[in-house]
Amino acid sequence: MIDSSQAIIQFLQKKGWLKELPIIINDLKTFWDKNINKITVTTALELNESQKQTLMEKLKNKYKIDPDNVEYLIDKNILGGLVITMGDNIIDLTVSKTIERIS
Repeated sequence: MIDSSQAIIQFLQKKGWLKELPIIINDLKTFWDKNINKITVTTALELNESQKQTLMEKLKNKYKIDPDNVEYLIDKNILGGLVITMGDNIIDLTVSKTIERIS
């Protein structure tokens, strides 16, 4: 067992909340699925299926993501490229960000 998991279980036991563990686990899974495990891909134009598949292969290999948790959004303010949001992590691969980096 991971030390942090043991510490959480000991904490719950001290507080008398150990019997609530199944509910806590369910709530954590729901939070994980909605916030941490959710991936948003934002582009200027809609990606075709081939582009989505190529992107998913790269993301799946590098970040071990579930393609079913990906939401595709369109933002007309993006000049080109894309923004990938995974939980608190943002990967900005837009044209404007690239220009900003090289200037």
